[in-house]
Amino acid sequence: LHDRIGQNVSTLNLNLSMLRSEMPAEIVRQAAPRLDDCEALLHYTGQLVRDLMSDLRPPGLDELGLVAALHEHARQVTKRSGLAVTVRGTEVQPRLPASTEITLFRIAQEALINVIQHARANAIEIAFTAVAGTDRVALTVADNGCGFDAAAAPPAGHLGMLGMRERAEAIGARLQVESAPGAGTRVIVEAPRAAPAHPA
Repeated sequence: LHDRIGQNVSTLNLNLSMLRSEMPAEIVRQAAPRLDDCEALLHYTGQLVRDLMSDLRPPGLDELGLVAALHEHARQVTKRSGLAVTVRGTEVQPRLPASTEITLFRIAQEALINVIQHARANAIEIAFTAVAGTDRVALTVADNGCGFDAAAAPPAGHLGMLGMRERAEAIGARLQVESAPGAGTRVIVEAPRAAPAHPA
């Protein structure tokens, strides 16, 4: 994204500025609305690329860990949606495998999207803990929204839950959903501390 799309956007912006400076003043005046629109669109596209890069590899995850990345994402969600999102927990030592950290982060992201789109909640809590007496960790995303019948099949087009389950299974984790109409929803993922063994 950075090397291809990002650089192309920067080059297009540079070329547009050069064209503006090289064209006769009268032409620039006549074309100003279209040129301004192109520059604004390029700026917006560049911001989209930066946001997408951030979503694909959250800042702070590699250096600071999963909990720090969740705190930052929670701040962004609160800023964009107005929902109160809190994060509880501390990093575990030794750190989880990189594939487990990014998968748990993605599941939390998807759970938050589901809450924003469907739950009519005003508060969300993300908790990350080591499961006492086991070699597993637990990530929980809980909201105080409208809830739903967790035993029923999800409505057509609601693929978020399926995607979370598939992500969890890929790292040997278990995903559980607790919900009932009017009682909010809890998404719980228990994942092994060690990377899953894959057959050769």
